[in-house]
Amino acid sequence: MILRRLFIQELSKALTKPTPDNIPRAGEEGKQVNCYRVYVTDNDGTYLADEVVDNGKHLNVTVWNEEKRTHEGCKQLDLHDLKQMNFTIHHFHGLVTFTYNSPLDFLVHELPRIYQLQSKIVHWKSAIPQLLNFSKQYTRPDRSKVLSAVIELSETNHTQTLDVTRILNHIYGMYAMVHPQYPSLKQATLLVMKSLAESEDIEMVNQSECRIRGNALTTMENLQLDATERKRSQITMWLTIIFAITSLFQSKLVVTDLSLNLDSIITTLWLGGKAIVNWMLS
Repeated sequence: MILRRLFIQELSKALTKPTPDNIPRAGEEGKQVNCYRVYVTDNDGTYLADEVVDNGKHLNVTVWNEEKRTHEGCKQLDLHDLKQMNFTIHHFHGLVTFTYNSPLDFLVHELPRIYQLQSKIVHWKSAIPQLLNFSKQYTRPDRSKVLSAVIELSETNHTQTLDVTRILNHIYGMYAMVHPQYPSLKQATLLVMKSLAESEDIEMVNQSECRIRGNALTTMENLQLDATERKRSQITMWLTIIFAITSLFQSKLVVTDLSLNLDSIITTLWLGGKAIVNWMLS
């Protein structure tokens, strides 16, 4: 009972903070952010929380419309029995995003303001790596990387909304947002997200946020199979070249002054090739 009251009280405070549609997650503007986005699911549907009303008895929400793929329409949820609901709470504090998947998790971090200390620790820990990270060159994200990140981030709640910054942090780490390449990486990721939306693997909630769709797993499996096939083709090509060269020497079509034990070389290459093939097929 006490935990329920504390949770509703803290949830009410969180929902009173203004939350922009597009939350800045980089630069000076991102450092000033302190807002929440709360998603709720029950047996009847999925919702985006707006405010706690009636002295903590009810929660005003907007309803997820599966056909239109957006939140619209108002509804009031009874907060009497929290066990019938699942909460996913995102707290955007500075450049750090905290995600809580239960009321207890939310209270443990928010009530004693642990998140403030965690944000400072992240800032202190990132100070030196940020400087070292500037020299690192990132490769542009492809469909496989972005889709894999969306799937992994959606494992605990497939209805949650993922912003492009969270996806980038998952792929490259939290230091990516202060890297000189960050603007180009962000634009490249947004383009990939739009491509995945066109193939109905994800659904764009707005210009920078998405939600996973049912086709994602099938597409990811196909991308992984394609990548494996490309690796197999490359390895086969190099093994063919190596075997062709050793055959030329063994047949004495190519003569050299070097004294080599071709039998041992061929045996080593053959065993190495078999090991690679077995690894790829495992």
